[in-house]
Amino acid sequence: MNNHCLRDANVAGGKEVVIMNAHHIVSAFVTLALATGVSPVWARQDPAPVRDGPVSITALGGASLGSGQAGAAAGLTLSVDVNQRLSLEARSVYFDRGPGQSAMDLNVSVLLDLLTARRAVPYLSIGGGLYRAMFDAGNERSFGMMGGQLGSNDMGVTYGQMPMFYARRMGALNAPGESLGHMPGFTDPAVSVGGGVRLDLTNHLYVRPDVRALTIFGGGDTYSIGSITFSVGYRF
Repeated sequence: MNNHCLRDANVAGGKEVVIMNAHHIVSAFVTLALATGVSPVWARQDPAPVRDGPVSITALGGASLGSGQAGAAAGLTLSVDVNQRLSLEARSVYFDRGPGQSAMDLNVSVLLDLLTARRAVPYLSIGGGLYRAMFDAGNERSFGMMGGQLGSNDMGVTYGQMPMFYARRMGALNAPGESLGHMPGFTDPAVSVGGGVRLDLTNHLYVRPDVRALTIFGGGDTYSIGSITFSVGYRF
């Protein structure tokens, strides 16, 4: 890769680090507000309706944010109450990550209720799972202008809006002379932290705004995105 491409990659990498750091700061403040700032208000609420059943399923929608890109998010969760404060949640969410880019997050989390026996309950979440990123090699906005095929000796490629976390690993996915059209996605381990509020509407029905930060690990590096979602759930 010539010096000009190296400089572009370093600049893009620096911008990505700044964005990820800012994302972590915003997520920390949001989680802190959910955990502490509003708890005294909710502590004075009337008791919630009696919940029916320890199992619940939710449909969620919202947005994914990070690395200068934003898109829609949609998915499903299945959760089981372990006790009055702890729940286990399996979550599958599809992310639109911008032009020619999408992802799927498969995650298992522990939810900790900060209050009990209230209609509106703030909670914290921590979990882990797999994050699969998928790219459309024919999308010029995502990949930039292709100067040739991607191989171990080919340096004629710019990556446009593709995150450097993945751009740095592109060469390992294709044999020399192989077309980008055959490039698979990336599947990496990931951890998530966040929080939200569960508002019980009836014994069975509830709604839940939720904010989470997701950190993906791969190639000796990390990559972070966030999600803001709103769920409608049913308990049975």
